[in-house]
Amino acid sequence: MQHAKYTRAAEPHVKLENRFVRLDETPVTTPDGSAGSYVTATVGSGFGGVAITRAIARGFTYYCVVEQHRFPIDEVTIEFPRGGTQDLSAEEARRELQEETNCAVSGDPVLLGVIHADTGFLTNQCAVWLFHAQPSEDELFAEPESGATHRWLSPGEIIGMINSGKITCAHTIAAWGLLLSSGRNKVA
Repeated sequence: MQHAKYTRAAEPHVKLENRFVRLDETPVTTPDGSAGSYVTATVGSGFGGVAITRAIARGFTYYCVVEQHRFPIDEVTIEFPRGGTQDLSAEEARRELQEETNCAVSGDPVLLGVIHADTGFLTNQCAVWLFHAQPSEDELFAEPESGATHRWLSPGEIIGMINSGKITCAHTIAAWGLLLSSGRNKVA
């Protein structure tokens, strides 16, 4: 099936750029053939990482989430550790995990996939990595820069929080979907 698409009519023009975001306006030909423009945003380097971190304790599986205030929505969110990275590598996702939780991980991480949080506006790509950890049972950390705290949730708690609207972060929900569809949520 052929889909109608926008085609670039000229090179993009940078409308705003700083160390956090770049907004580009690109002259396009719309699917109906008329002239138009399309605005896209690239956050940071254009790359991000989500670190799904799993631990097994007392025979049960737990996943690490962070709770932190997010200024754009003025709410405390519950999400997998994530953030801007320089590339899509496991090392960059591990760095983000370390910054937000100070959680030590072991073994080789598994790339679950790459997501695009908003395909109609953002150009960013975000790699989703699965890590394994062995935290102490009462481990708690805070990230001084953002005030983030982390905790460990069971799969049922995560599903319940998604269904009840307590977890609304698109990166987290998409990463959870990648984990479930990969079958790697089942621990042998």
